[in-house]
Amino acid sequence: MFVDYRTLPQGLRHLLLIPYALSAGGHRSVVLFFVLSGYLIAGSILRSAERGPWNWRDYALRRLVRLWIVLIPGLLLCAAWDGLGMALHRAPLLYAGANGNHLMQNVAAARTWPIFFGNLFFL
Repeated sequence: MFVDYRTLPQGLRHLLLIPYALSAGGHRSVVLFFVLSGYLIAGSILRSAERGPWNWRDYALRRLVRLWIVLIPGLLLCAAWDGLGMALHRAPLLYAGANGNHLMQNVAAARTWPIFFGNLFFL
């Protein structure tokens, strides 16, 4: 979404310094998140194994419940908001995928039950 900071007009650089500084560490932050996540998950597996017999079924069930606690409400809220946005016709280009960027597709065509359940099961 952002153009390179050096290509901004001189008059805009001081106004946009903070957003550019905050977004500059995005890739490093994602890598750090996955490293910490792997460390914490591995630690919980090792602690469970020390306490007694560890099995994949219990681990997978607990992990799935933790993920679904945030995923299911998120999917339902997004479906409701997209339905409302399409019903009110407030952003027809956005919902038709004609907004001119590669981040959005045709939301109306992608709002199907197979896609919803695919997202629900992380596919």
